[in-house]
Amino acid sequence: GGGGGGGGGGGGMGEERVGSAEEVGSLLHELLLVLGIFVHGSRANAELLRWRCGERPTMLQRLVSLPFRYWCVPALRRVLLPTLLCGCLHDPTNTQILSASLHPAHLVRFLQEETESAGDSPSGATPAAVLLPDPSELPIVNMDYALSARLPREEWAGAIAFFSRQPASPSSTASSPPPARSVDGEDCPSALCLAQQAA
Repeated sequence: GGGGGGGGGGGGMGEERVGSAEEVGSLLHELLLVLGIFVHGSRANAELLRWRCGERPTMLQRLVSLPFRYWCVPALRRVLLPTLLCGCLHDPTNTQILSASLHPAHLVRFLQEETESAGDSPSGATPAAVLLPDPSELPIVNMDYALSARLPREEWAGAIAFFSRQPASPSSTASSPPPARSVDGEDCPSALCLAQQAA
């Protein structure tokens, strides 16, 4: 029996267990979901996204520096973008910080796509987490990363209006987002300021 193989599961004191990529990814997604719920509708909570500790980047800067696949893969966009929307909606300072890396028109486009795909489904908030019965009697939580789990549908039109009025980064001269480029057949916003982060 036993653990076999390399570096596993935490026996003695001082040993550090490193999560698998899948575990770390799941934890990140749950964190993004909870963070979006936490900042939605609270300017004080949203302000936390721009706090800085020394030279470390702010939480908002960390969010926009997530791997490029979070901007390209539709399922991952639905994990990240609602949290960015919640953190920047009606917060011009956060929106200005975000627009240094992502043109607000990309958020508008995402909201419009979600509005179209939601169609005639009922409005209102989707619960972010639902407890599911489990035969082992331990609760299993089903996480819902839908936009409506963080931003109720009745707020989408106001969010579209807010982000439509936002200028691009003050240093940007473009009046519209750069054209999207395709990665693995998916449209990706190319306005991410990857060059700025490298500078």
